[in-house]
Amino acid sequence: MVKPKTIRNYGDRDLPSQMVKGVAQVLAYVNHGRWLSDCPECRTGLSLPRGEFVSPLMATRVGGPVIQVKPKWVLPTSGAECPVCDLPVKVMWPKDVDLIDAALEARPRLTNRNWRPGESVKSLLAETARHL
Repeated sequence: MVKPKTIRNYGDRDLPSQMVKGVAQVLAYVNHGRWLSDCPECRTGLSLPRGEFVSPLMATRVGGPVIQVKPKWVLPTSGAECPVCDLPVKVMWPKDVDLIDAALEARPRLTNRNWRPGESVKSLLAETARHL
């Protein structure tokens, strides 16, 4: 197993990634109510409607802003490829993804619905209570 490394810093997008058997293991996170992941090779931010690896170009071609999609699909067990640079990737989801979604949905503004790996559900709920 390769030791995790911090990928280049692009703003606050500095999540660790690692290569396992030629597949980049990338972490899912929430920004403005959207599940996302970043390709460690080309740095493309990829929209993740719960279990899918989707090109950001798809959203711009349907004519308008990105639509909030909240399907309850089974979490992925297999990998995919970055739609921009074709790097094989596997999204690593948190085990408490449903609790994170529920905690964030209590926040009225989408701009405040953010979660980073390592944040606990308890801390999300406490932060929400302080600001409501």
